Amino acid sequence: MGIWHKLDKLLARTAGRYGDLMRLLVKVIPSAKPDGSDPFTVLSKPISECKIALLTTCGVHLPTQMPFDMDARSGDPSYRAFTWQDIRKAYVISHSHINADSIMKDINVAVPGDRIEELITQGVVAALHPTVYSFMGYIVNTKPLVRTYAPEVAKKLKQDGVDIAVITPC
Repeated sequence: MGIWHKLDKLLARTAGRYGDLMRLLVKVIPSAKPDGSDPFTVLSKPISECKIALLTTCGVHLPTQMPFDMDARSGDPSYRAFTWQDIRKAYVISHSHINADSIMKDINVAVPGDRIEELITQGVVAALHPTVYSFMGYIVNTKPLVRTYAPEVAKKLKQDGVDIAVITPC
């Protein structure tokens, strides 16, 4: 089974029920860079040598972290950072626009760290970045997200040598 097939199955397991949000994200994420070029990058090395980071829009965070502001009319564009190991132990969800039952039963629905660790064991990918970044997907006013928070996370991921970001919607 090829890597793209495995990744496709992974995404289908974790995001298959969230087509409406995916369509929204496609509208929100720019389809081209300001210079008109494609926003996606071709891998410069084999996927078996890549470090993968996990990001989610499910509003997941540690119980000790400040909840996302679910009452803000324009949404909460901020993010929470935590380790995969910590979130496996205890987590909460601050997102009033989703049914979080499946996530509360299995964190891998929102943050598929166990699936990535399986791919590491199989030699498909090299490593899982220890930090997970979580956003609350309900963000009506996307300007702060696009101008501040997303570039901040992207810069951190780049500095940490992340090759691939897997983003799970809710």
